[in-house]
Amino acid sequence: MNIYEATSKLETDIISVAGRVKNHARDYDAHLTPIGDALCNLYAMNLFEFYNFAKTLKNDSDRANLLVFIYSREDFCRKVIELNKKSKK
Repeated sequence: MNIYEATSKLETDIISVAGRVKNHARDYDAHLTPIGDALCNLYAMNLFEFYNFAKTLKNDSDRANLLVFIYSREDFCRKVIELNKKSKK
């Protein structure tokens, strides 16, 4: 599967984006606190806006590369949770 096919199958609706962001966060910590949940929701809303912008790009290569880049950043909340837990030890 090439990059164009892969990105065309990527679900970029807000529910799918939020679900993936929260699943990444839960990979590290099975329970999200209310603050962690709010962080994930805010971050997902920002990613959703970036996904919507990427869809407006006319060049297929640029659009696919941006979608891959955005997708690769969906685990940011997990990284924040990891750093927070390490700092408390």
